Amino acid sequence: MDPEIGILRVDRVEGGTLAVLYNFACHPYGGVPDGGVTADLPGFASHVVENGLSGDDTVALFLQGADGDITPIRYKDWDAPPHTEQLGTMLGLSVLDAARQAVMTDDSRLQVLTETVELPRRTDLEQCLAALEAQQEEILQFFTGVGCGTHGRDTSLNFKTFLPLYLKHVMDPNFPSYSSYLYVQEEKIGRDDLQHLDAENKQRIGKYLESIHNMERLIRIRNRRQLIQRQIEKGEEGPLQTEVQVIRIGDFVLVSFPGEAFCEVGLNIKQQSPFEFTFLAPHSNGRIGYAPTADAYGRDAYEDTLTRLAPEWQAMYEKKALEMIGKLR
Repeated sequence: MDPEIGILRVDRVEGGTLAVLYNFACHPYGGVPDGGVTADLPGFASHVVENGLSGDDTVALFLQGADGDITPIRYKDWDAPPHTEQLGTMLGLSVLDAARQAVMTDDSRLQVLTETVELPRRTDLEQCLAALEAQQEEILQFFTGVGCGTHGRDTSLNFKTFLPLYLKHVMDPNFPSYSSYLYVQEEKIGRDDLQHLDAENKQRIGKYLESIHNMERLIRIRNRRQLIQRQIEKGEEGPLQTEVQVIRIGDFVLVSFPGEAFCEVGLNIKQQSPFEFTFLAPHSNGRIGYAPTADAYGRDAYEDTLTRLAPEWQAMYEKKALEMIGKLR
């Protein structure tokens, strides 16, 4: 993740803050408890910033950072309402604190460089589809059987019988079937019926859980197959034409990217830029979808399935972005 917030504060000549632009890598898709339409994290953050600075008409502008593989904490916490307002308020307070401490300068230099960059399109869709079909067939073979084996490798439970059995083994793993004194009584009379029952039930539980995991895996694979099949059916070929902008305002440098770049891309550009305050603004000037880092391909990632880019895109884009940054004066 990238914990840094890029901030550009613009003040009026006569005093007071005109605007605060802030750049942060996050995925604003947590929602609000009542399910209403919301500006999510940036909405709550901007509200804090605009109300905390002098001047009733101060504007807070949010620019997305490299968020392709960044997810809000507790995104899938089903035991609590969405934490969107809390996280947005924390972001807003951090921006507000830094904006108040910003050292203002009269450096009004404004430079904008724009270039069209060709990024390579992936050409392995047919191979990816074949690999997914092989995985799907493997799972279907797991579920193939006759009689009691139709649920997968002789799984004899259904959900109605699985759930109470599973809960008993979780709540009391030492004596899941009955009270402990019955186990003691069996031991005294030289029997072990309950122990055999528990061992068999553990196997039944394990097989049923394996069936659930395979079912979930099958759903994900079929979804990925459909997404890749759609790309194949579009028949798009050739490199992707992308617009890349580099903007300098004073000592604040912003680099655009027309897709959903992984966080590492933003970190790489920041670390290699000769300017201290350099930030990446994806989702800008176009929409080419997910842009995973080269090492993320082939790992069954959702983003890997959806991307239209070949892995080589990352090195090419980073090189071009840094080349354009180097032209700034």
